[in-house]
Formats: sequence, C-alpha cells, structure tokens
Amino acid sequence: MQKAQNSFITLCAVCAALLYFTPGAGALSGGNATADFLKMAADPDSIALGQSIMTPGYSPAGIIMNPSALAYNYQPILSFTNTLLANDVRYNFAGISVPLKLGTVAAAASYSDYGQIQGYDANFNPYNIPRSGETAVILNYALPIRREIPVFTEFGRAGVSVKFVHLSLAGYSADVTAYDIGGSYNMPFLAEGMSAGLVFRNNGGGASYNTTSASLPSSVNFGLRYERPAWKDFFAVADAETDADNAYYSAGVGVSPIYPLSLRCGWRMATNSSAAEGLSVGFGLSFSNFSLRYAMSPMKDISMVHTVCIDITFESFTNAKVAYDHYLSRYYQMGRDKYDEKDYIAARQIFEDILSVYPGHLPSKEYLQKINNALDEMEQHKQVQIDRWLRKADVALQRNDVIEARKYYSLVLNIDSENTEALDGMSKISDLLGDYENEEAEQVNKDRITNLWNTAVGFYAKGDYVVAREKFQEVLRVDPNNEQAAKYLSEIFEQLNKITTTQNNELFNKGVELFGQGNYAEAKKYFSSVVISNPDRKDAQDYIAACQQKMEEQQQKAEAEKTAYKNVTVKNNIETSYFEALKMYQKGDYEEAIKAFTKCREDALRYDFNKYAESSRHYINACKNALSEKYYKEGFSNFKNNNLEAAADSFNKALEYNPEYSSAKLELDKVNDKLAQDYYELGMKAFSAGNTEKAKELFKKSLNYKFDKIESQRALERIQ
Repeated sequence: MQKAQNSFITLCAVCAALLYFTPGAGALSGGNATADFLKMAADPDSIALGQSIMTPGYSPAGIIMNPSALAYNYQPILSFTNTLLANDVRYNFAGISVPLKLGTVAAAASYSDYGQIQGYDANFNPYNIPRSGETAVILNYALPIRREIPVFTEFGRAGVSVKFVHLSLAGYSADVTAYDIGGSYNMPFLAEGMSAGLVFRNNGGGASYNTTSASLPSSVNFGLRYERPAWKDFFAVADAETDADNAYYSAGVGVSPIYPLSLRCGWRMATNSSAAEGLSVGFGLSFSNFSLRYAMSPMKDISMVHTVCIDITFESFTNAKVAYDHYLSRYYQMGRDKYDEKDYIAARQIFEDILSVYPGHLPSKEYLQKINNALDEMEQHKQVQIDRWLRKADVALQRNDVIEARKYYSLVLNIDSENTEALDGMSKISDLLGDYENEEAEQVNKDRITNLWNTAVGFYAKGDYVVAREKFQEVLRVDPNNEQAAKYLSEIFEQLNKITTTQNNELFNKGVELFGQGNYAEAKKYFSSVVISNPDRKDAQDYIAACQQKMEEQQQKAEAEKTAYKNVTVKNNIETSYFEALKMYQKGDYEEAIKAFTKCREDALRYDFNKYAESSRHYINACKNALSEKYYKEGFSNFKNNNLEAAADSFNKALEYNPEYSSAKLELDKVNDKLAQDYYELGMKAFSAGNTEKAKELFKKSLNYKFDKIESQRALERIQ
C-alpha cells in the first residue's frame, strides 16, 4: 500500500515537471503543418485515455501513437478501426501484426476521407471540387528490451515506424515519407508497475502542392504509466505532447472490473485553444480471439468523435515462447502486488503457480522466501499476542471475573483451537459456573419443595386427600429422600382405604362433575381415589378409561392446532420477517439486518422451518463479514490519517464481527503499540512539567492500550 502511494506521488510530481518544461519542445519543429490525419489515434483505448502513448494494449492500431506498442505481442492480430468525425468525414485504419523470434513486425494502412466539398468560382458559381483524402501505408518493427541471465528482467521496449503518405487535395497531390521512433522504460526503482515512454512522431520532409509546401505535423510525446494488475488490471497514465503550434496534457485511468469488460476514461487539455480538449471515455469487450472496443472523444463546438475498433486474434499461430514470457511477467507482477498488500497467502499461491511452470524463476523463489519469513514473523507475533491474552485471562480468573477471563480465553482459541492453557482455563470457568449453577438449582428446589409442602399439608388438613396425594408425590419427585412426604402419602392411602361408601360416592360424584366440565385430568384423580378405596367399582374404572381417552383426544387436537398454526400463521410471519431482513441487507443496513435475521432464525428453528433458519444464518455471517470489512477499512483510513484512537475503535469493532480477521488483529496491535507509546511520551512530558496527576492518567491510558508496556508500568509505579 505504501508503494502504491509513492507511485501516485511520483506520477503527479513528474507530470507537474512536464507541465512546466515540455512546451519548449515545440521548437523542435516549425512552420505550417499538413496531413493532420497523421496526428489522429486509431486505438480506442488510447483515445479514451486522452490520446496516450502508454496504452496497455496489443492491437496493431496502437502503432499510430507508439511504434513500440507491439513489442510484447505473442500471436498474430488483425485490426480494423473506423472513426466518424463531423459531417461525412471519416478516418479508417487496418493493420496486422506478426510476432517473430525477436520482436514483432506490423503492416497497416490508414485513409482519411474528407467527403464531398462544394467550391465556388470567381463569379460565385458552384462547382464540385474533386474528392479529397489522405492515405498512409505504415511498416512497423518493435522489440522488447530484456535479459534472460542471471534472472529474467524486462527493461522496456522500443520501436520504429515508416509511413509512406499520399495526399490528395482538390485535384492536387503530394507524396511524402515520415517516420516514428519511440519506446518505454520500466522504473521499478521508483515503484513497482511504473514506466515512462518517449515518442517522436511524424518526422520527415514536407509536402508540396503545386507551389505550396508545408511540413508534417511532427510532435514529441512523453508519457508515464503506473499499473497494478492485482487491482482488476488497474492502471493510470499521464501524457504531455508538444508540436509547432500547441502543447497538450492528458491523464487517464483504466480498469477491468469483470471479464470480459474493460473501462477507460481520460481528460485532455491544451495551452492554446484546441478542438480536441475535454473528457473522453471508452470501453472494451475482449474474448479469447476477438475484441470490440469503442471510444468517444470531444471535438469542441462541432460534435463528438466516435471510434470503433475490431481486433481478431489468430491463436493457432501463437509464439509460445513470447506468450510464456508475457504471462510470466503478468503473474509475477500480480504476485508482487499481493505481497505489497501483505496478502501473503494469495501471493504465495501465485508464486507457487509460477514455479510449477517455471521452476527456475529465481525472483519468484526469492519472494517465496520473503513470504515464508513474513509468515514466520506473523506466527511469532501471534504467539506474543496469545501469551498476552493468556496473562490477561489468568489475572481475570484470579479476580473471579469469569466473563473477562472467558473473553480472553476465547480470543486465544479463535487463533489456536488446541491451546492447552486456554482449554484448561475454559474448563476451570465451566467448573466455577457449574458450582454456581448447582447452588442456584438447589435454592430453586428448596423454594419449590417449600411451596409444594405447604400446599399439600393444607389440602391434607382440609381432608382433600386426592389433591394432597398429588402434591406430596410432586415433593417426592423433587426430593426422593423426603421421609415426611412419604409418611404423609402412606397415611393418605390408609385414609382412602378407610373411606366409607358415602364418602366414596361423594368422590365419584365430584369426578363426574369435573368430567362434565371437561376437566378430565382432575376427574381422573377422583375416580382413581374411588378405585383405591373400592377396587370393584367398575363404573369408576370406566370413567378412568374415558378420562384417559378424552385427554388423548385433547392432546391430539392441541397438536393439530399447533401444526396448523405453524404451517400457516408462523410460516407467513417468518417469511415476512425474512424478507424485511433481506431488504435491510440489500440496503447495506447490516447491523439492523443482523438483528432481524437473528430473530427470524430463532423463530424458524423453533418451528422447524430449516430453510429459513439456514438462509438466515448465511446472511448473518455475510452481514458480519461486511461490517468487519467496513470497520477494518474505516480503521485503516483513520490510521493513515493518524486518528489512532478512532482506528483502534474501528479495528475492535471489526474483530467483534469477525474475531478471526487476522489483518484487523495485526493492525490493531500496531495501533495499540503506537497509542501506548504516544501516551507514555505525553505522560513523561506531564511528569517532567510537575503535573503528576495528569501523568498518572496518561500512563494508565498507555497501559489500557498495551497492558504489559514496561516503561509505562515503571513510570506509574514511581509516581505512586
């Protein structure tokens, strides 16, 4: 990331120098120019970037702006371009490039048609001027500048074009020869992905029409390019161009967000007024052997200029060696980008892939060693963090602060799930909580036994032995060793056995009354008491069976109603809450979405709607990851802006949502170390100024961010 910042700073600084110094280059050419069509670009990518010479393409159309554009081509490409200007003026280009063992050759032709022009004689009588146009045949050769030994290194590229131009204007014609020469140079010593280019265009003799002569539109072009392939092929360019009449400056950016789409945008300006100033845009669709590209550029006060280009690739004639070198360079750059971003896992995968194809590629081996060293350092840092958390957990456990202890043991287990100290600590916490829960359970049982006992004794005293028997049985279920409850039950059975016929009939009638009221469970108790005192009462036995049947019917009805409710009302409620949560997720309101999906998931699990439960779980995780990433980026931004406390808060929030976010952990450690040091230094200043209370407060803040910072601990001990 730091290298990327340095690259942009370098790009801006060099462009500022170009803006100041380049206009003087106009003195390299002079006089009125002809054949202005030679100034036009044929490549839509170049046009969309403000007519840049640093276009990242492989199309033959690129040789118009930079004769070295095709140096790294590895397969034949046929290209056709059509540009529509004002009225019926058109510019057409066709070219083909063929890679050789050393470099690339290309041949192309361009034609500019000015359409039908109306003329008038001295008496203002109209007549048709012969059709005017300009034609150029171009031969190009480009080669890469690189070395193979001791390691494969690309320095840049160079190229030259020769143009045979025929001019036809109102019946007059002229022929002239021009040439372009230029190249680019890679500058990794400034920043990875940085390169500069220099091109001299349209140099040569002048053109003569009858007695009139004019020079060709020669120009000097300088460009810079910064690229990061790992960022979806992102690149930025800046160009300066000067000719006899004007100086132009442009800048542009490009990116390929998804396959096969690429996007380009640029801005061009001139020191003197020019029609070709302003915003230009373009896009491309590139497939394996075919691409379509388009650009729209300004023509002030006239119309927009539209350029379309088609490239056709002949894969069967691919130069394998050049193709291998091309992809090696590309993937090597991507691996370095990932390494610079500290995404060591992705970088290692890229370099291992390179070495599986190119086993002798020493730069990839060197980066793999760097990655292994970096991962070892991270592992050591992780162990330091684990030790720190374990110490905090042990201190909390000694204070019986099980919540704090569990938090730190959990953090350790998130990193190292088999850490024995953390597992032992969690086991101790479980034992402590288990004792506490047992004590609570015992107290609850005591309270319940007391209530049941008082109720049972009350019914027994009133002679309601049926209810009293049930309550004493509940006491024994809770406390099987309760001898007094067992004694009361024994006495109740004796009393029930002594019930007279009259009392038996009263119990039976009470059961019938409860049965008629639909209170079958209570009725069954009375009929059972009748049977206990008189086992021959067939009518009481029949009622017991009827009570049991009615109770089962009631249970079946309740379950059916529950199922019906579940299948209709509950499903509708769960669906409604699920889609409401989904709306929150789509709006990016992830915190509220987590609450809504959590509620939906709880309801879905309760009523066995597994589809909604699983989908809600997925979105909860997605929300947490999005929030974690959001707060990580927020923390990183605050860190870059030196807003350290806000950065620490953001990284902590990121870890709340994703405790395993290793990058957030690493950045949080950096921020905590920096804050601890800053507060320590502020504390020392306050202490030196004699403000001991302020110093104590600052040292404590330092220890809040890094509890084991020796300097702050000793300073605080000295003051206290």
